[in-house]
Amino acid sequence: MASKPVLALIVASPSSLQNGLLALMTTMPQISAVMVAEEASLALRMVKDHHPTLLLLDVNLPEAGTLLKKVKTDWPLTRCILLVDSVEQKEQVIDADAVLIKGFPAEKLMGTVEELLSQREIDSPIKSNSTDEPLAKGGTKK
Repeated sequence: MASKPVLALIVASPSSLQNGLLALMTTMPQISAVMVAEEASLALRMVKDHHPTLLLLDVNLPEAGTLLKKVKTDWPLTRCILLVDSVEQKEQVIDADAVLIKGFPAEKLMGTVEELLSQREIDSPIKSNSTDEPLAKGGTKK
């Protein structure tokens, strides 16, 4: 199944990490646009306004944990990848859809993104009439 174009939001301080994530995300054909936020409060406003499909979040950003919990509570279909510094940090994460230890190969990130996007397509509610019964006015079954 071909992936639909998606909007990604990178939340990280200006750094080689942020630049590398931006470069990688812009090379993925299913990513239609990439936004960048350098602080959690701006990221939250961007999530509210644009509803990104994918959030890549640096654990070292102040308020990263709060942002992650808010996004997963209010926008559960947004797939969140948390970027951590160590195995110990990785083991403490419970809210993210995926956790990667910084220094990961590009292929690992791309594979993780592919997997999360395919899960999102499976989890998304499909609006269809699965029976041959006609729908009454207002979209309810007779």
